[in-house]
Amino acid sequence: MKNEIALLYVPCPDAKIVRKISLKLLQSKAAACLQSFPTNSMYPWKGKSEQAKELILIVKTLPKKSNVAKSIIKENHSYDIPCIMQFKARVNKEYYNWMKEVMG
Repeated sequence: MKNEIALLYVPCPDAKIVRKISLKLLQSKAAACLQSFPTNSMYPWKGKSEQAKELILIVKTLPKKSNVAKSIIKENHSYDIPCIMQFKARVNKEYYNWMKEVMG
């Protein structure tokens, strides 16, 4: 698909983990851009219903680098079982070319 990128959706417990993962992804050129926003989550965990304030980290990467990005996220995330959801997306040609340039 033309100008295809991968978006990774990653819930994180706090800004410290978002920053840690983001810096590792940028330093390794496994991502071109990262964004985060707050959310409220509800889920079952160890037999109880849990509620948590989290940050959603959105990782913009190239499909060929998505496995590297996922490995970095797993290595640096604080959750026992982090959610790493991947989506395909198409972007405008100029943005795609910028991503290729900055990710090497």
